[in-house]
Amino acid sequence: TTSLPASAATGGTGAATPQAFAALLAAEVNARCVGEWEGTPAEVGAVAYLGGGTEWLAAYVTTDPTAGDCPAGWETCGRVDGATIAYRFDRPGTSPAKVWLSRPIADGFVVLQQASRKADARNRVFPVAMATMRRLLADNRFAFTVTSGLTTAGNNLPLCWRIAPRVDVPATVAPDPPRG
Repeated sequence: TTSLPASAATGGTGAATPQAFAALLAAEVNARCVGEWEGTPAEVGAVAYLGGGTEWLAAYVTTDPTAGDCPAGWETCGRVDGATIAYRFDRPGTSPAKVWLSRPIADGFVVLQQASRKADARNRVFPVAMATMRRLLADNRFAFTVTSGLTTAGNNLPLCWRIAPRVDVPATVAPDPPRG
């Protein structure tokens, strides 16, 4: 984990940034790299890569009104202490297992998602513990506005910034075209 400097709580406020959310994630989990969440235009967030492209934890804010609902197609879903929590273990060997948490915030929702091939479907244990995910979900700094100090802390993380998209499902590689 990376400690947040005291200056992360200082400065003016501005729109949420992937850098700010990356700083919050890196303070709680052992990330190898961080990157921007590549969701819909209604989402702003970050991804902490815990290993390969299939091991990650994302946090984002969204204005999507369905973010508080159980995601369609997930195996189990329920509400606990104001949070929606869902699990998906439906494609062993082809896709990582996922856990999804959301809670309402002003003007939308904060969502955390974790993907892992190391998750245990029998007891729903993921590499990042549920207690850590719940602590992150409750962090009021995941919002549509953040301090400039938090964005600066994300810019100064001693981690690589990954610009490649995350890997949810391995893509098939197209064969080379025939040569002449």
